[in-house]
Amino acid sequence: MSNLNSFIEKSKSSDELIIKPFAVKLLGADLRIDCKKRRKTKTPYRRAVVHNQQDGLTVNWAKDYPGGVTINGKVNCPDSLKVKGYDLLKLVLEMRKKIQLLEGRLDGVEWD
Repeated sequence: MSNLNSFIEKSKSSDELIIKPFAVKLLGADLRIDCKKRRKTKTPYRRAVVHNQQDGLTVNWAKDYPGGVTINGKVNCPDSLKVKGYDLLKLVLEMRKKIQLLEGRLDGVEWD
């Protein structure tokens, strides 16, 4: 086994901890990130990522971060994206089909 000091170092320029291995394995359910200076509430936990009971990955478990989750940049969802149980791709495709039907009906209308 390698020396732990070869994988972890403190940054010279700030209060950062640098971890350099190829992968980090967490043998627990929760990854908690907490900066007390940025807190808006006094909730006891700050569970950023949780391995949930359905063997899934949940971000912002139990809404521990009242500011929510922000994703900057492009987001890729290769399988599906659901909001409150609704598959967004399916809804968009259904709406597109309805719009095309309405456009077809309007083609035969004479406008003054």
